[in-house]
Amino acid sequence: MIHCLDLFNSGWCLKHFLNILGEEQIPEHIKIYAMQKDIWGSALGLLQHPSDKVIEAALKSAGQSIEYVKTPTKRQKLLAVQYSTETPDLITQIDKPTIQMQKIHVSRYLDGIDYIKNPSESVKIAAVKAHGTEVLKQKNMRNASEQVLLTAISYTLSTELDCYLKYIPHPNQKIMCAIRHQINMNKERIKQWELERAQDHNQHSCESELQSLRRILIASGHIEQVVQIGNKYYRDEQAQIQALRTLYEQTRNNELMLLLGEKTM
Repeated sequence: MIHCLDLFNSGWCLKHFLNILGEEQIPEHIKIYAMQKDIWGSALGLLQHPSDKVIEAALKSAGQSIEYVKTPTKRQKLLAVQYSTETPDLITQIDKPTIQMQKIHVSRYLDGIDYIKNPSESVKIAAVKAHGTEVLKQKNMRNASEQVLLTAISYTLSTELDCYLKYIPHPNQKIMCAIRHQINMNKERIKQWELERAQDHNQHSCESELQSLRRILIASGHIEQVVQIGNKYYRDEQAQIQALRTLYEQTRNNELMLLLGEKTM
């Protein structure tokens, strides 16, 4: 059964298992595995009496499986909004969703806010924290409060003014100042990220050269000297590299002298 579920669509497999054995004869772990393999959220609908563990496995794989749960618990509803896939309207299938559920849902879907009737200020703020100014284009975000706009600006990473004015076409002076401040902050962030990336690159290059020199010298029979250099400059990679370079040059010179000596004999 496991092999079949690994090879074929879980819903297709489960349907055949049910036709052959019946629901009661299918082992619990097989039902759970079938739910874990179901990314579309339809397999749960094939079972008449799924256990709580089977339901939970289905919800964690595809939260939209909640439509097949007759009387979902609060935990099951929460799992549904946490793990739904490609279903921005899922919130409409949940009876009396809590503010927490609404916040999770709008954070996961850009257009999720439009499926909530009269979203609260805190839900709108959760939406802009997740999507920045772009979510302001949604129907339920029209006429957003100043606090929502300011939060949206502070969670937008663009350095282009048009990116803000596209969604906030008529900013007042306070909003415009916030936009310019955010643009400057983002430019500083980008500079810092580029600096850190360059430092990481240099560090990796340094490590690469260090490892390369060690490997070459050890292969040529200088393991003792490599170990001594490593111990002497344990905390200073640049000093190790310099010492290994010197040893490498000496080694090459010695080999060259020996070669020339052999040729003149």
